[in-house]
Amino acid sequence: MLDMMALLRTQPISGLEPELMGLIDGFGAGVADWLPYEPASIWLLEPPAGRRELYLDPVMALSVIHRHLGQPAHAARVRAVSECERLYASIPAAETVRLYNYLTPDSPLCIPAPALTDFLRQAKGPASSLSTVIDRAIDAVRSGVRFTTLDQHEAAWTLDSLPALPPPPAMIEFVSAAGWEYQGDLEHNTRSFNAWRNRMRPIAARMAQTLGEPVYRFADPGLDTGDDNMHRFLLLHWLCSFLPASPYVRFLVEASGAAHVEALKSALLDPASYTHPFKMHDAFYSLTARTMRVELPGPGADMRIIAQPSPRGASGRPD
Repeated sequence: MLDMMALLRTQPISGLEPELMGLIDGFGAGVADWLPYEPASIWLLEPPAGRRELYLDPVMALSVIHRHLGQPAHAARVRAVSECERLYASIPAAETVRLYNYLTPDSPLCIPAPALTDFLRQAKGPASSLSTVIDRAIDAVRSGVRFTTLDQHEAAWTLDSLPALPPPPAMIEFVSAAGWEYQGDLEHNTRSFNAWRNRMRPIAARMAQTLGEPVYRFADPGLDTGDDNMHRFLLLHWLCSFLPASPYVRFLVEASGAAHVEALKSALLDPASYTHPFKMHDAFYSLTARTMRVELPGPGADMRIIAQPSPRGASGRPD
């Protein structure tokens, strides 16, 4: 049976794309063959709604760890992929989640961050020596990160005090261009998005009349700074329409309990699915995390914790 609230609970409260909560830096220090643009940090991500643990991509995290321990880049990646087969099997499937990434539909299967350090300890290899310091970094981010509200004031929310479900403004997505627009032919994808957008105009108008609140604010073509704002379910409908066989869309179908992607698409346009409160606004100003950067300590040194402004969403993550 299709369950839209179950689908909503697989998504972060701030928006479809998770906020970058923290970076654990310093893994590349002293490694001479670290490649340009090769990730050198472990990224700690906002969890799905109602969960109180930071999340991460374990393949990327293990690749960074094995590079830090001296393996070449390709070997580190191969080993990380192999180890993750055992890691995924060791934790409940309900704790794994695919989080939306604006740049790629092949989003990784993410896990609670403490599950990684538990795995490192149980493996008892060289990487296990890093488990304690990584745990300390996770705890520092978990307890210290704060959110900035729509009025740009710092919120009292920490990870433990986040609301269980998105606040009404967080149901609206700022969309400056088609999600996954760089998958293949950019011009073709842009035309496809514009065609989908035009199909949404009468549908969105009827939904607004039924629901008493706009679900789509179309950009003013006369303004250079004009961009679309839409209910997150409509953005999901575009993604399901654009690349229905992608890993992220398959995850959405499974999470919702839909029989197939067309059933989910129908539900995403059904006013009866919009039971969770939402409020149209300019989603360029949204709930964001104030990212924390933690540096691995060198010999005899203390861990350094640095707070820094966060880019909006995980696809803008620095490294």
